[in-house]
Amino acid sequence: MAKSKRQAAQDWKPEKGLVQRSVDIVGKEGNYLLNVGPTA
Repeated sequence: MAKSKRQAAQDWKPEKGLVQRSVDIVGKEGNYLLNVGPTA
């Protein structure tokens, strides 16, 4: 995952965790909002 110039690497969620969380939520017919900034 790309890093912002203003944030350290530890401030980011790992890609695997995002995929697992989104699959879990969508599987339960939930909604998942992922905010991606303009510089990503």
